[in-house]
Amino acid sequence: MSAPRLGQRVDSGLRVLVVGHIDRLSNRLDRNQYYRYEALARRPGVTLFGPGVKGYRPEMSVQVAVAVACGGVWPDLVLHGMDFKESGVPLLSGLHECPVMTALELQDSWAVPDRQTAFINAQRFDFGLLIVAHHIPFYEQHCPRTRFLWTPHAVNIRLFQDHGLHKDIDVLIYGNLAAHTYPLRARLAELLPRQPGLRVRVIPHPGYYPAGGAEAAGAVSGEALSRIINRSWITVSTSSVYQCVMMKYYEIAASRSLIAGDMPDEGRLIFGDDFLELRVEHSDAEILERLRHMLLNKERLMAMTDAAHHRVVQNYSTDAFAEQLLAVFDRAKIERAEFRMGTQAFVNGQAAACCPRPEGKRVASID
Repeated sequence: MSAPRLGQRVDSGLRVLVVGHIDRLSNRLDRNQYYRYEALARRPGVTLFGPGVKGYRPEMSVQVAVAVACGGVWPDLVLHGMDFKESGVPLLSGLHECPVMTALELQDSWAVPDRQTAFINAQRFDFGLLIVAHHIPFYEQHCPRTRFLWTPHAVNIRLFQDHGLHKDIDVLIYGNLAAHTYPLRARLAELLPRQPGLRVRVIPHPGYYPAGGAEAAGAVSGEALSRIINRSWITVSTSSVYQCVMMKYYEIAASRSLIAGDMPDEGRLIFGDDFLELRVEHSDAEILERLRHMLLNKERLMAMTDAAHHRVVQNYSTDAFAEQLLAVFDRAKIERAEFRMGTQAFVNGQAAACCPRPEGKRVASID
């Protein structure tokens, strides 16, 4: 498996209806999923719909949604968005009878997998989009008619960027500190602030849905968070007990700070060796020695930082994600059209090759 990379789009006149939890995700602390939707909606032919958009009603059918959102003109594909709170709950009825291609985002693929697979099979999705590559074999096994794509996180580089700020923080830690889910991050947040001579900042986590939304008092997110990351030589990101390449890895690299933490194998396909490895099995003394050694070698630190920064800005922005994903759907539309033309020619006995539908074909990454 290779890391997803920017693909060359073939203009097929693609039309996509994205149906997602716009209201909830636009008020979530990190908003990252909402930024992906925004990037898709900036592309020609993409329509954004769902809770929070005028005209949406709970349990409305796909046909009615197309009438309301698309003026009655069927898109080529309906993309059903994910939701961290209601995994496996459809936003539209009749998805299993949809006359066009359908796709499902499944960012929380580690949660309630039995419910997720039942939902995918019941709704007969053509594509499944996962941010966690090593979960793909499980879903391929349990949902054999669906094509699964590895679609890693993408970062909004309009917000998360190199702000050119003076670095006055040695190590930054932010995010959920629940030890049952993030044991390494919780350990570092307890260990590092006690060390003499180490300038450490820990940003409190107000919860994923703080009262008052992402702009609530005390909540640090978006550009404000990026600016603090940009002031930090090193910023901690850990993969949790689920071994996932969390959004923080991308936010840190985009904001031009060095990632420090453990790295899942699939993350190495993206970041290579351009991070400071801190593992759960390292002793406190080993962790501190690694951090101090790196902070004393600023030339190497910045070379690693810049390599990861340029890679993420070029290939893993929300705009790059939108182009990559739509390139896949462009090709799927063309394959579908060729299959129909080929089948018709075969039925009519004409001398034309029948183009088989890629039923059961699994795509491990966007390329």
